[in-house]
Amino acid sequence: MPKSIDKHSAIRFELGQFEALAHCVAELGKDAFYPTVLRALSTTFSWQACAVARYSRVSKPEHLYVEGLRSEMVDLYFKGYYRTDPVFRLVHEGTDHGVYVHSQDFPDLKDTPYSLVYLPMAGWADILAVLMPSLGRAVTALFWLSKQKKIAASEAARLRTVYPLLLALHDVHSLAMVNAISAGNRIQDDTNAYALFDQQGNKVFAVDAWNEKAGLLDRALRRAKDDKTHMYRFPDGGVLHAEALPDSFGPAPGGWYASYEPQVTVQSPVDLERVLETFYAKTLTPREKEIVALILAGHTNHSIARNLGITSGGVRNHRVRLYAKLDITVERELFKLFLDHIMQSQPS
Repeated sequence: MPKSIDKHSAIRFELGQFEALAHCVAELGKDAFYPTVLRALSTTFSWQACAVARYSRVSKPEHLYVEGLRSEMVDLYFKGYYRTDPVFRLVHEGTDHGVYVHSQDFPDLKDTPYSLVYLPMAGWADILAVLMPSLGRAVTALFWLSKQKKIAASEAARLRTVYPLLLALHDVHSLAMVNAISAGNRIQDDTNAYALFDQQGNKVFAVDAWNEKAGLLDRALRRAKDDKTHMYRFPDGGVLHAEALPDSFGPAPGGWYASYEPQVTVQSPVDLERVLETFYAKTLTPREKEIVALILAGHTNHSIARNLGITSGGVRNHRVRLYAKLDITVERELFKLFLDHIMQSQPS
């Protein structure tokens, strides 16, 4: 705990966070729930942007809400750069809960494309992520992004204090959303296929996307319930998840929630050295490739010169020539070209 914050001040701060989350109760089952949570906890640390995303262990993530983020960086992330994000890797490996700070909890992040390329281009110094398990064996992630400084360990610790309450609210919200749709009080999400079944296996409710494949999915559900993982994989790679509902869930007490994901995306870790070797391999000289690698790592002309044992003027001359070869004029365009190359070099 920072010396400037005494014990009583910390207790008052934590109580304030609990009170802030209490105000989110009014938004349970509504679209405004997660934005309200993000703002309620915003005093926990310094941040300039925030977001909510849904991650799956078997398919691409999707963004649910963004604030303060450039649209082109959001698009780039969800088009494929998420594969370099340590949060996606956590989810892919089976983690579905917890509070994580990029600069503190991912010691191997420093030399990855996410740290060397994406974060500098996006302009972020650090990211705090909160993971919460969701229906359909998905993970809902809340993000706060800091532009000026690293997030302090004490700031993350305060958020971990209220995490159990946040998790409980999230669980209630998830069921409230399904309840609202099944009651006809909310427009269906056409992109996801899911249904509710009672304890006897009778269908209580299903969205149109489920009903379009009802015969196939209903049979798959019976197989999923008999499997210890409560999953069924289709020959085409689709996955059906079956989850038991609590006895308190009104529409289907003690029943089942079933969801279907039609596509599977296999995560492929990015090999930075291999990607650098193939980046304009037939266009750039070995020296120009060295300079590109150092630029992408955040080095200045002076630092590049020191690393390569040449003058700063020599670095500038090399940059002029390689920029001309790549038909670019500024460093930002170099980052974009490299990001595009990474996407083309990895399976989508």
